Amino acid sequence: YMNRMPITNDNALVKIAVADDHSLFREAICAMIDTWENCKVIIQAVNGKQLLERITTQNQPDLALIDIAMPEMNGYQTIKALREKFPDIKLMAISFYNSEEMVWQLIKCGAQGFVNKNDDINRLKKAIGEMVINGYYFSDHTATKMVKKAMQTGTLAIKNDLSEKEMVFLKYICTEKTYKEIAFDMGLAERQTEYLRNNLFERFNVCTRTGLAVIAMKKGLTI
Repeated sequence: YMNRMPITNDNALVKIAVADDHSLFREAICAMIDTWENCKVIIQAVNGKQLLERITTQNQPDLALIDIAMPEMNGYQTIKALREKFPDIKLMAISFYNSEEMVWQLIKCGAQGFVNKNDDINRLKKAIGEMVINGYYFSDHTATKMVKKAMQTGTLAIKNDLSEKEMVFLKYICTEKTYKEIAFDMGLAERQTEYLRNNLFERFNVCTRTGLAVIAMKKGLTI
């Protein structure tokens, strides 16, 4: 039944690229996608380098599924390169691993979605459909739920009323520095940075550093 349902309501063809170094997984996913009513895999690649070589302006997918752990050019590097070269392609990362830190790194590189390889095929179909319609999809893991919420609510309600200190703090949020290191670099007491963080949590309706990172990047506040 799922296979007969179109991925989007308008039934337009969705062109997909898949990059994964595990041939069996890649070929199985591509074969399954090709059975969906209005989806077609137009490019397969064993790593990011090959994917970049195979995408041209004449042969451009609507969406790319990109494995994170690949030789030569991993998922993070691939997503970053594709975001710069082909900004119209929607980029979804896939991996067996799932952590807030990883999702945060993916968003920093330009990914708009993430699906765990342990999810079933119906979840993947739902994810691709939501990516095409809404522009993003994050699976239901606690860390990614929050990111989705931040992208739905907090980022849309951003006002240009941030203080200089808050803007500097948000820039630091997108680095690898700990809160303690951020406090030191900003010349603040740790308690002051906690106050800044909690105020921003409340303002943008998020509850973790990843949520603040999404907001910072949407505002262009990265170092």
